[in-house]
Amino acid sequence: MPKAADVIELSKQMRSKKFNWENQAQTAAKYCMPHKARITIHQAEGERVSSDVYDSTAIDAAQIAAAGLQGFMTSPSSKWFALRFKDRRLNEDDDAKAWLHECEETIYDILNGSNFNNEIAEFYHDLVVLPGATLYEEEDPQEVVRFYNIPFEQVDLDENARGVVDLLTRTYTYNVRQAYERWGDSCGPEIREKYEKKKFTDTVEIKHQVGVRYDRKAGKNDNRNMQFYSCYVLVEKKRMLEEGGYEEFPFFVGRWRKNSGEVWGYSPAMVALPDILMLNSMSKTIIRAAQKVVDPPWLFPDENFLMPLNFNPAGINWRTGDPTEQGPFPLMTNGNIPVGLELENQRREAIRRYFFADLFLMLLDAKNMTAFEVAKRVEEKMLVLGPVIGRLMSQVLSPIIFRTFKIALRNGLLPAMPASLGDEVNLEPEYISPLARAQKLTLAQNLEGYLFTVGQMASIAPQVLDKIDWDKSVDKLANIHSIDPTLLKSDQEVQKIREVRAQEQAQANALMMAQMGGEALEKVGKGAKALTQDEGKKRAA
Repeated sequence: MPKAADVIELSKQMRSKKFNWENQAQTAAKYCMPHKARITIHQAEGERVSSDVYDSTAIDAAQIAAAGLQGFMTSPSSKWFALRFKDRRLNEDDDAKAWLHECEETIYDILNGSNFNNEIAEFYHDLVVLPGATLYEEEDPQEVVRFYNIPFEQVDLDENARGVVDLLTRTYTYNVRQAYERWGDSCGPEIREKYEKKKFTDTVEIKHQVGVRYDRKAGKNDNRNMQFYSCYVLVEKKRMLEEGGYEEFPFFVGRWRKNSGEVWGYSPAMVALPDILMLNSMSKTIIRAAQKVVDPPWLFPDENFLMPLNFNPAGINWRTGDPTEQGPFPLMTNGNIPVGLELENQRREAIRRYFFADLFLMLLDAKNMTAFEVAKRVEEKMLVLGPVIGRLMSQVLSPIIFRTFKIALRNGLLPAMPASLGDEVNLEPEYISPLARAQKLTLAQNLEGYLFTVGQMASIAPQVLDKIDWDKSVDKLANIHSIDPTLLKSDQEVQKIREVRAQEQAQANALMMAQMGGEALEKVGKGAKALTQDEGKKRAA
């Protein structure tokens, strides 16, 4: 466990590497989500946003991208993941599958009963604009778990040799009332004195650091011997406020794209920033050009007009001198506004593509297209979006699912584990959200097209059907389409059904053979009788 001074020093070292990222984040936030543009500048709560943003295309595109990620990846109204065992043999065990299904339902209930859906929406918004987004999950006595989206400017982090974030420091402020309610008298004499004097709105700076604990004592599992240490430090006095630990890393950091060796990444807003700045400059120019057309500047002679001039509609202005002298007239700039609007629209379309707004709006309007059309259009977009989705699943969503599962297990909220699983199980999530399923459409279409072609060939050569394992084909398609496993019969049930069907068919065949044999014997008897009668007639004659 580091000392308070060590926590502060380590945080400063990580913050020193973040300077350039903060500048980029401030610019991106200004034009894409102005309400959070307080990364390098101080902005009070509710303060009016910058007035030099002349176009809202990037703001709208960022909102569509964030809403699309939530709606098509972690929708609160539908299931977006399923659990399965890494050991494939356990996936065939009926008791194990039933237990796993109950665990899924419990995790869904916990997540939907918490503030997860609210915080993940803000997380996605940060993800598409800033160099990174951070979500924090803690145990909660009322809701089991509770989530917090941590502002980018509060986070300093580092990765281990495997490129996994395992050290994070959050720097934030508490007012005196919050600090005293959190730590009581252990907050120190300074905070306690301010609290007693009712200086509740005075603020103090806190650092919360979580990292790998290397000095664990074997056989102990208390807060000071967990896999990850946790400490809260009062920065001004360099004093430790709280020490503890976590069994799992509680922070989940998402980066849209990142380079190897860098801890922060590049969001769609950062990539689109040149076009965003260009569009903002063009919009300002077009606005000024339109103002000159609607309310143009005027040319006046330097004499003969009686002041003041009246520019109101139907206003009358008086003059003296020779009426033939040149009067005032508007100064026309002859600017080509339509050309400017066309150039603006080109930049707008480019910005929307950076944020994949066309993809999410297309999925939303998929009801007006055939499945084949949707698959082809999505396939093109997934070539670029696929790596991002995979990174989100592995770095954010899977850790959230596993930590929630562990918290539920420790609190006795999961059903009793069947004996066939042993003491410990290894699980992995399978994502079944619309976006995850869209990535599988190509594979499903290839398989379905192949089976359809084989079916056509079978009309000419039926023996080709012997080449296909139809049970495995059905299971494969069910997996690709993420069909609820409770809707499918187990292999044992299918085997029993087929055995009963085979017995019934054998009985039917035996009955048919018996009937056919009886009819044959009856015909033989009739033939023998007729033959005997003919022989008798011949003898009588």
